[in-house]
Amino acid sequence: MSMHTPIRSAKNSNLLEFLEQQPAHLRAFYAAIAEALPPQYRLSSSGIAHRAPMGSRALPFCSPFRVKALVEEPKSKTWSRVIELLNPRGELVECLLTEGTLTGRPRDAIAKLSDRGLQVSNDYQIKTILELIRTWPVPTEAYRTLITKVGWSPARDAFTLTSGRILTRKGAAAAYQFGGDPVGEEIGSLETWRAHIAALATGNTNLVFAICLGLSTPLLASTDLGTLIYHFFGKTSRGKTRLLQTAMTVWPKLWGKEKTWAGTINGLEGEIAKSHSILLGLDELRSDGTPDLQAVIYRFANGTSKAKGRKEGGALDREDWCTAVISNGEDPFVDVLSQLGGIPTGGQGVRMLDIPATGRWGIFDNLHGAETSDDFVDHLDRAIKKSWGAAGAAFVERLLERDVETLEEEVAADMRRHRKALQAHLDIRDGDEATTEIRRVLRSFALVATAGEWATDWGLTGWDTGEAYAAVQTIAERWVKGRGRLPFDQIQTLKKVRRYLEKNEHRFTPLSTVQRKGGGGYGDQTEFRDDTSFYLRPAALTTMAEDLGISKTSQILEALSAGGYLESGGEKNSQQFKMPLIGSERPRAYRIRRTILTYDGDDDTSPTHPKDPEE
Repeated sequence: MSMHTPIRSAKNSNLLEFLEQQPAHLRAFYAAIAEALPPQYRLSSSGIAHRAPMGSRALPFCSPFRVKALVEEPKSKTWSRVIELLNPRGELVECLLTEGTLTGRPRDAIAKLSDRGLQVSNDYQIKTILELIRTWPVPTEAYRTLITKVGWSPARDAFTLTSGRILTRKGAAAAYQFGGDPVGEEIGSLETWRAHIAALATGNTNLVFAICLGLSTPLLASTDLGTLIYHFFGKTSRGKTRLLQTAMTVWPKLWGKEKTWAGTINGLEGEIAKSHSILLGLDELRSDGTPDLQAVIYRFANGTSKAKGRKEGGALDREDWCTAVISNGEDPFVDVLSQLGGIPTGGQGVRMLDIPATGRWGIFDNLHGAETSDDFVDHLDRAIKKSWGAAGAAFVERLLERDVETLEEEVAADMRRHRKALQAHLDIRDGDEATTEIRRVLRSFALVATAGEWATDWGLTGWDTGEAYAAVQTIAERWVKGRGRLPFDQIQTLKKVRRYLEKNEHRFTPLSTVQRKGGGGYGDQTEFRDDTSFYLRPAALTTMAEDLGISKTSQILEALSAGGYLESGGEKNSQQFKMPLIGSERPRAYRIRRTILTYDGDDDTSPTHPKDPEE
């Protein structure tokens, strides 16, 4: 290793000359080492060495390092030292070593330092290196509180980006140190993001919504909302992936491949645990890639990891999160779940939303002068490469200008305003039991609108006031229209009934032939049909319920009635219909409108909410 001018302390007359020889970004690092290094050692740009007798020179026993801070983990009260070192690439990196590791497991400590890039000349100097670290003077102003995950700190006075950078509220009670491994990179500036990505989103409802969704995740901590999955589905391939990427540019670019749904519940749990307060993007939902989808939806929404044990005994601390997920795939999640043999439930329907990914050109509405949607995608791809993380950081910095209580009050007020506007637009009234689930989800849409409008007011997006809300309103309307206004469980029941009738219609006896069968009368037949309806006697309804895995026939009847498909015979308090008199028989049956065969869960196919003839 080549040697530079050695120095002994910060007061040494050679210090300034030495620092001038170093790259500008490393001068403070070397100056701090020189200030704290004991007099029996000397420093060069190649490392730290023992001070040799006059006329001789000792080679460095390790590359340069210093103890930058002393940090405490709040829960365990464990103390650690933050070692800043120069790796072989000439980059400054940090390594966290607990005091227990330094004193009790010295080989583990030196191994961890070596893994981070510390160069050690020989094994004989390991004790010297660790002794230097243990005795390195750390001033009280360099004491820190350890943060081990991204997003908000427990006191919500600091926010850690996936790049490892910590944004702190002015006057925060503690100084913080990130103890996790950075997994992302900040690229470009806010100006670049606004001019290239946010500008292309203008006029594109899906892109504007995706950006607003990305910005909304830091606001979740100021509400009682939990993690929600927004799943965009459609046959277009390039558009949906670009939608996800556009949303993710709000935050630092994650290293490695883009995240997908392929994996086990434990693997996906690990991904969302690393996305607390920061949007998680999951590409390509398919039945052959996510066998645990049903459990994953609930695990994500619960916001807490499953209990896990330590190898040495005891339990690991549970991980927790509160964030949002943007997802895409060719099919709605309810279809994917059915392909997996699962039964979609109301609980899943308010935790994962199926949103049709539609626009004039694929998912796009405005090509901004491009001749084709492919040309626009190419333009968007180039823009996406230029800036990651600047928008989210700037948004959080504005949030940190408010104290926790003020922020909660302002979020609640704007959420309430946007929720009321959404309900008015969708003609959904408070207190309506049938739309309880929809109103619950509209609060989340209102939060997304709040984030987008705040970012616009603060000059982060360059959009006109109201564009963010308009995009959220369109997406919310699209979700409600595709979902239908009935409770989710009733929608799924109606779909099951439709499939049952489609499959078994050939078994239903035409009413016009009943009189000729068996010399007249209904006999023991229980299923009938004509041009307008299906007729099921009570025994036939019970058979249907058993085949569909539904425990109570009342669940079917409630769904049919709510959807407008059950026609009674006009008798008071009776859901049954008196069949036509044939011979001496006039049995009762449940009459189901044949129009259920066109039901697909949305408002356009439900007689309760017919399609607007002007559409």
